[in-house]
Amino acid sequence: MCRCVTIDPSGPVRIAVIGGGPSGLFFAHAVNKILSGEEDNFERRRIEITVFEKSSRPGGQWQSSAEAVDNDVACYDNLWTNGASHGHEFPDYTYDEHFGRPVDVYMRRKDLLEYILGRVTKGNANFFDDHVVTNTEVIKARYIKERCKFEVRTRNVKTGVENNIQYFDKCVWAAGDNGLRNFPQKLVDQVLRGGFSGRIIHSTDMRDFEKDVKGKRIALIGGGFSAEDLALQAVKVGVNYVTIVVRDARGGEVAGTRIWPYDKVNVLRGMTVTGSEGERRIRLSKSGDLPEADKSKGCLYLDDIDTIILCTGYSVNQNMLSMELRRDFGDIEEELLLPDDWKMDHPLDKITGDTEPDAGYYSPRTSPDYYNGVSMTNPNMMFMSYNDFWWPLLAIDVYANILAGVCCGTVKLPTLEDARRQNYEESLRQMRDPMTRYYMDDNYSPFQKFDELTNAAASDGSSSSTAPDAQYHDELWEDLPVDIKAAY
Repeated sequence: MCRCVTIDPSGPVRIAVIGGGPSGLFFAHAVNKILSGEEDNFERRRIEITVFEKSSRPGGQWQSSAEAVDNDVACYDNLWTNGASHGHEFPDYTYDEHFGRPVDVYMRRKDLLEYILGRVTKGNANFFDDHVVTNTEVIKARYIKERCKFEVRTRNVKTGVENNIQYFDKCVWAAGDNGLRNFPQKLVDQVLRGGFSGRIIHSTDMRDFEKDVKGKRIALIGGGFSAEDLALQAVKVGVNYVTIVVRDARGGEVAGTRIWPYDKVNVLRGMTVTGSEGERRIRLSKSGDLPEADKSKGCLYLDDIDTIILCTGYSVNQNMLSMELRRDFGDIEEELLLPDDWKMDHPLDKITGDTEPDAGYYSPRTSPDYYNGVSMTNPNMMFMSYNDFWWPLLAIDVYANILAGVCCGTVKLPTLEDARRQNYEESLRQMRDPMTRYYMDDNYSPFQKFDELTNAAASDGSSSSTAPDAQYHDELWEDLPVDIKAAY
C-alpha cells in the first residue's frame, strides 16, 4: 500500500488527466472554480492540469464517429439522449444562456456536446489552450513510489512519436466507462466462414449508417440501449426490416419498447447467432419459434439479411495504466458480506419472498478501497467514473467536484479503515432499494417475479375482478411504493 501524498510545497501541483471527454473537462472546470472562488478554508496552491485527448478536439467519446481516431469508440452522429434534457442542465450554465431558446425534450449528441464545451469555457475563453493537449494518446502511466510521481508516456497520433515522457504529482483517469468496443471476433469468424457476404459492423461504426441500412433487412445482435437506438434510427432512414437477436430470454433493454414504428422491428428473445449458411442467411440457436424458420437441420434461420450490426456493448479502457494502478470495474467488484440477521424489510418482499442474498459491492461510490473515486491505497490516483444512467452528466459533475476538492484541499480524505466502513454502511443501505439490489444481488429478481404474476393474472380465464391471481396482483400493486410502480 502506498500512502505517499506529500507534494513539494515550493512548486505547482501537476495533475495528469487521461481523457478529454466530459469527465476530464468537468474535472479541470471544477478545479478552476474552486481556485477562483471565495472559499478560504484551504491553502491555495498553483495547480497545473494537463488533459490528454487522443482526437483532434475536446469531447472524447461524445464526438461523432467521423471524428474518432483509429476506429475508437465514439457516438454515432444521430444519437439522441435517452434521458430528458432537463436532467442534463447545469445550474451554473443554463440552456437559455447557451442556446438562447428552449431545447427539445431529448437532445441531439451534437447539441449536447456544444453545450458541454460552452460550459467549461464560459469563465475562461482560453480553457482548452490552458489545459487540453489534443492528438495525444497516453501509452502508459505508472507510479514511481520512490519519487511519489506518475510517469506518463504519450504518443502523438499524427506523427506516431511515442517517446514523450512527463512526470506528475497526481493522475486522474477519465477515459470513460465505455472506452473499448466489445467485438465478438469468434462470432464474426463463424458467420464469415459460412459464406455471409453482407456488412458486419459494430454499433460504434456508424460512418455509413444510412447506406448500410436504407431499404435493407438488417440484424442487430444484442438487446441493450444501442440496439434500441439504432433500430429506431434505422426506421427513420427507411430500413426494410429490423430483427433484434437477444441472448437474454427476458429480452434485454429493448424489451421495454412495447411498440415499434411501422411494425418494422421484431425482437427475438433467448436467441444466439451461431453462424451463417450462404451469402445472406444467418443461423440461430434453436430456442423458440421464429418466422422463416427452417428446422430441417435443427436450427433456426434469418433470411435475406444485408447488414449485421453488433450491439455487443463496451468495456472500460485501462490499457494505458500499469497493472497496480488499474481498478476492477466489474458490475460486482467484491463480495458484500451481510449480517446474519439482515433483512430487506421492503413492501416488495410480498412478491419476492425472503430471498437469500448473494450480493457484492456495486457502483464506484461504494467500492471498498475507494472514496468517491480516490484510491485509498494510493490517494494520488483517482478515477472519474460514475453510476447513474438517467442523469450521467450531473453524476459526472458531482464526482468532478469531489475529486477537484481533494486535489485543492477543500475535501478531506478519511482513513482507509473509515472509508471501508462508510462504503460498507452505504452498501447495506443500497441493498434495501429494490432497483439497486437487483444489480447487486445475483439471487434477487423482483421484476421477473412481478411479470410472472402479471402474466398469470392476464392468462386466467376469469375476469380481472374475480380471478384469484388478478385479485392478489391488485392487492400487491396497491402496496407497492411509487418508484416501483413507475418502473411499469
